[in-house]
Amino acid sequence: MGRKKVEMKRIEDKHSRQVTFSKRRKGLMKKASELSILCDVEVALIVFSGNGKLYNFPSSGSLGKTLERYWTYKASQEAAVKKAKKPKWSFNTVHYAQPRDKTPQPYSVIGRLITRYELCYHGRRGYKSLFNTLPGDNTPS
Repeated sequence: MGRKKVEMKRIEDKHSRQVTFSKRRKGLMKKASELSILCDVEVALIVFSGNGKLYNFPSSGSLGKTLERYWTYKASQEAAVKKAKKPKWSFNTVHYAQPRDKTPQPYSVIGRLITRYELCYHGRRGYKSLFNTLPGDNTPS
């Protein structure tokens, strides 16, 4: 004969709730001990009762070592996640927000001259007049 399913809701009667907590806590501690022994793993279990009393497994000093190992592992994982989320490219937004210098740069002037020469050389109409002056500078080229 099987057990009936327990409805998962808070037990209202204080005495029944304390008895259930005590029985289930013992079962939980037993399962933690079995898991540790059978699978040769580190298990740490911390339980606070409704009254604020602490119950932990293992009750020996290895709980502190296990918790220290947990915090070290968690910190290294968070650092790895931060490093993975760091963008590969960073842009200096201050550089882009500053006004640009309006004086023509020598290389850009040469580039525009070459482009205009090629347009004139290939015989496009109307482009020969572009060769006379450059935008941004009032002197004839």
